[in-house]
Amino acid sequence: MIKYKKFITVLLGNTFVNIAFVSITSVMLSNLLGKAAASVATILIDTVILLIIGEITPKTYAIRHAERFSLIVARPLRLFSVFIAPMRIILRKITDFLIPIFGGSDIAETELITPDEFKAMVSAGEAEGAIQEEEREIIHNIFELHDIEAQEAMVPRTEMGCLEVNATIQESINKAIDHRRFFIAADRALLPFAC
Repeated sequence: MIKYKKFITVLLGNTFVNIAFVSITSVMLSNLLGKAAASVATILIDTVILLIIGEITPKTYAIRHAERFSLIVARPLRLFSVFIAPMRIILRKITDFLIPIFGGSDIAETELITPDEFKAMVSAGEAEGAIQEEEREIIHNIFELHDIEAQEAMVPRTEMGCLEVNATIQESINKAIDHRRFFIAADRALLPFAC
């Protein structure tokens, strides 16, 4: 719901600014050029200006300077979000009503990004130097956890390397040679110990 709220807020803000800009330039050009010429000029001029100044430049800047840009726009977006809350709620209700009619599913049920896409982004982050190799491995391994059964990750107690607390030093050394980690058994309790 939060992402949907942000999406509608940004979309409404963008739409309001674009409509206001086109309306103002249309009136200005109509006064300068006349109605017929103003219509063509408005389409040509506004398309170029909106694409360059309203879309491409700010989005490119935001991608390159994400942290700085988000700090600049966070408060104004929050205020705008509060201001348009009633309109956003109405639009959400209309959208929720229309989506099933066209065969779509609720946005909450839709995967925004697949695990494979996320892994690809993590790998790209490693290639860019933003993520270390160990971090990438940890993140990738998280996705493999659901495929692992407990018996694959755990060693049965009967197969664990255990040393008796009362064993001699030589017996313990002989048994410990085959294991990197082992437990010391004392009165049916296992005490973890690694060498």
